[in-house]
Amino acid sequence: GSMQISFWQLPSEQVKESGHGAEMTMENKRNLFGRRQYIVDKRSQIYLAVLLVFYLVIYSLALLVIILGPSALVFTSESTPWAQKVATSREFLSLGEKVVPAVSVIALLLAVHFILITHRLFGPLFRFRRVLRQWGEGEWPRPFKARPKDFHQEVFEDFNKATVSLKGDFGQVRAEISAALAGLQKMESSTAQPEQACQLKNIGQSCQAACAILDKYGL
Repeated sequence: GSMQISFWQLPSEQVKESGHGAEMTMENKRNLFGRRQYIVDKRSQIYLAVLLVFYLVIYSLALLVIILGPSALVFTSESTPWAQKVATSREFLSLGEKVVPAVSVIALLLAVHFILITHRLFGPLFRFRRVLRQWGEGEWPRPFKARPKDFHQEVFEDFNKATVSLKGDFGQVRAEISAALAGLQKMESSTAQPEQACQLKNIGQSCQAACAILDKYGL
């Protein structure tokens, strides 16, 4: 029989927009919930917070050694009078009662503050990873919107520009394939040689396979 080449048809933009409308509504709800979830990458954020507290403790101990070093030398000296040693020990105890709670509170506040700050880095990365995962599954990414205070704004802006550029290029590819399919149909209707008709059929099937790949991403 004669070769039949089916032309691709662009999906209705209204159908796509109405479908994305519901998706955007759910996406907005997820984003609103996500903004309240400050620990989005538990391993990295907690690790960095613990590391910050560790550095604070080391710094505090080094500072105490510098401040209390002279008093410690006086306390351990055999020539120091007993009364002075008692006064120095009271100084140590008094300082410990003040410094240890203060350092503990400061370390806790710094850890919490550090988690809030790192959320501006790991929060958008967490959402960006989800966009990439959906892209790999066949959903063409919509423009990625980072929050005003998120880090790496320029990275996401470059990503948005790249996807827009790629979508335009793929649209041009589809237009070229459509033109090729139209030309193949005309050639097929005018040829009477079976061998040439078979070659045209193979080319048409390759073009249709390329269109199927573009359809996967809604292009």
